Amino acid sequence: MATTGTNNLADNASFHQNTAGYTRHLNLDTNNSLFTNPVNGLSIESIADSGDGVMAVEFDSGDDLSEVMKFSHLVLRNTTDNANNGTFEVISVDNDTKIISVKNDRASITAQAEVGGVGDVIPLQGANYIKVLENDTTFSSLVEHTDFIGGDEDALEGLTLSKNDFEFGFFTEIVLSAGKLRVALL
Repeated sequence: MATTGTNNLADNASFHQNTAGYTRHLNLDTNNSLFTNPVNGLSIESIADSGDGVMAVEFDSGDDLSEVMKFSHLVLRNTTDNANNGTFEVISVDNDTKIISVKNDRASITAQAEVGGVGDVIPLQGANYIKVLENDTTFSSLVEHTDFIGGDEDALEGLTLSKNDFEFGFFTEIVLSAGKLRVALL
C-alpha cells in the first residue's frame, strides 16, 4: 500500500525512534541551551521525596547547575548511610534553588535533611539534528564535535536560520541568541 505526504523528521517522535533511533527531543531557546560537559563535585545539602518516584536533590548554593541538562544522569555517592547512592535520570534542573529532580525507580526514597554526599553529572552526548522553530534563529554558540568536522569547531557559529530549516551533525553545544529550535538527542 502506498503512503502519501512527507515526514520532515521533526514532528513525529515515533518516526525518530523507529527509523533513526532518536528517542528524545529538547526544545531550545535563549533561556535553554544544550551543553555536553560533565559537572562534577556537587555538594549535596538535602534529599527529599517529591512523590511519584521523583527525588529532589538540593545542592550547595555555590554549585553551578547551569550546564546540567534534562535527560542526563546524576550519580549520587556517599549519601547518608549510602541510602540514596546510585545513578538517576534528570527530570528538571533549577539553578536558582540549586535543585535537581530525578527519576527514582526504587521502592522508597530515604529523606536526607543533613549535608552529606557528592553528585556528579554524566552529560548528554549531544544532538545530531536541529530543526528551527522560528524565523531569524541565531546562535551565540553552535559547536560540532571536532572528530566530525575536521577540527573547525566554529564552522556554523554566526549562522542565521529560518523557520523549518534543519541541520544534521554532531552538535555538542548549542546556545541561541535569538529564536527557538528543536534538537534530537543522541
